[in-house]
Amino acid sequence: DLYLLQIALPDGRCALVDALRPDHLARLAEPLCAVEWVVHGGAQDLVILRRAFGALPPRVFDTQIVAGLLGPAY
Repeated sequence: DLYLLQIALPDGRCALVDALRPDHLARLAEPLCAVEWVVHGGAQDLVILRRAFGALPPRVFDTQIVAGLLGPAY
């Protein structure tokens, strides 16, 4: 279940959204699915967010996958 969203805003601020309020999610679905998401280990989160929003953005950048492809930094 989705309880809380943490959103980084372009101006550097961070917002926390109470996902238990359906009106909050309904207003955020369209604008959030229109921008690229950056997640870390987000495979499970994406399943929940897709169910909550009814869609996902066209691009998702997962830093955990990228780190695995780049290998350990020495």
